[in-house]
Amino acid sequence: MSKPNSIYKTVGAMEPMMPNHGVGECAELTSKILKASGVLEARLPSKILRREIARLVRRMNSYYSNLIEGHETLPRDIEAAEKKIMVSGDAEKKRSIRMGVAHMEVEELVGDRLMSNNLPSPYSSEFICFLHKEFYGLFPEDWPAKERSITAFCRKPI
Repeated sequence: MSKPNSIYKTVGAMEPMMPNHGVGECAELTSKILKASGVLEARLPSKILRREIARLVRRMNSYYSNLIEGHETLPRDIEAAEKKIMVSGDAEKKRSIRMGVAHMEVEELVGDRLMSNNLPSPYSSEFICFLHKEFYGLFPEDWPAKERSITAFCRKPI
């Protein structure tokens, strides 16, 4: 069995990134999602309201991403950290909370880049490297998670 931190040394280790079956079903589901988002947007004409809902969804995504990765953080702790309010707890808890905030910041950046049509294809190694550069770039150099990232791969010419 491979060591957990050595599984994905290259982007190729995660391939295939595109499904090789069920593509038609994925396209149909994508179409339904896009239609539903258009209906939702029509019902929420205020840009301010849409922005606040997006912020709330980013917090939920952050909470569940951290939970999936084994970092137990509370939504109120993530919200406090987002507002730069010091949260009590041990170093690991603070690290987990900081990761939650970083998830939200990068997700917002991706959304902004998507809206300005300035985002690499999500199926490319360039996109994966962009995400890792932006995410891990928010932490100090001695951040332990950097050792488990594919950031080193992204420093190499692709």
